[in-house]
Amino acid sequence: ANAKLKHGKKLTWLHTSTELSQKGKSIVALKQQENYYSAFQKIVAVSEGVKQSFINLFPSQKERVIVVHNPIDVNNIIKKSEERITLSHPDCPLFVSVGRMTPAKGYDRYLKVINRLVKDGFRFEVWIIGGGDRTEYEAFSRSNGLTNVRFLGNQSNPYPYMEMADWIVIPSLIEGLSTVVMEGITLGKPILATDCPGMRELLGESVVDNNEDSIEDGLRRILTGNQ
Repeated sequence: ANAKLKHGKKLTWLHTSTELSQKGKSIVALKQQENYYSAFQKIVAVSEGVKQSFINLFPSQKERVIVVHNPIDVNNIIKKSEERITLSHPDCPLFVSVGRMTPAKGYDRYLKVINRLVKDGFRFEVWIIGGGDRTEYEAFSRSNGLTNVRFLGNQSNPYPYMEMADWIVIPSLIEGLSTVVMEGITLGKPILATDCPGMRELLGESVVDNNEDSIEDGLRRILTGNQ
């Protein structure tokens, strides 16, 4: 923001909810952020939800904000999805999630929901793809005997796994514009996703409320054939 340019324009990108990312900041800190953003000619949000969240917190910057969706390479995704992998499809519903192992992705509450569904007698398998520290999640799965959950780590090509899914599940607390949802749509997969910024732009009203109970209700409806 403080860089001095003789030519060109300064742009900055927003990839998440500003209201959530700046939650708890002091008035002084927020004012400083507002001053920084004033130095940019354009502020680029990846979704309408991200844009509105930013404007809600910094209304003085409204005229600077535009929306540009992240692009995806449709042909490349389809081609890569045809690669063969060693894992086979289980003889039960398969839910696949893709995303780094961070609190924002909501895997902790997702595993709690899975645990309750298993205890209620539902039969299904879950594949979770993503890098990061999964120690806590694996410990929860072991302690609760969740043998139907596989942590597959980071995959350079996640598309064959997504192609095998019966449903793509996005249990995130927060997103900007979910690339995984766009990829899932490209592969023609049904998607269960929480109501984060950008989700309604991609899925319309076909989202569940952003809480644990709604994720559970959505999965129950899928498993009982009432989706």
